[in-house]
Amino acid sequence: MNPKVSIILLTYNQIDYIDEAINSIIEQTYKNWELIVSDNGSDDGTHEILRKYENNKRIKLLIYDLNDYVTKRANQALKEVSGEYVSLFYGDDYFLPNKIEEQVDCFKKLSNEW
Repeated sequence: MNPKVSIILLTYNQIDYIDEAINSIIEQTYKNWELIVSDNGSDDGTHEILRKYENNKRIKLLIYDLNDYVTKRANQALKEVSGEYVSLFYGDDYFLPNKIEEQVDCFKKLSNEW
């Protein structure tokens, strides 16, 4: 069985990049994932782009009206994860298509000491 990976995407005013970031998760070769998107009060239209993903059952949107400490938003997102592993990235970044698969494979090879 492949363990579930919870991916947290933290974003603030990244309208030009957010679609590419989310699509880089959707297009992963590893399929047992969930995505928690935490938008930290964007006012540039990022919220509108995020709304098009609200019906995707593997994507949870945490959209805040006010900008606050990024650590606060990260901790709020961490409370929402249900996976065995957690991966973190930001709205102006993207994952290569096999990133999660390769990382999970590496973890599977580790001894129980880890």
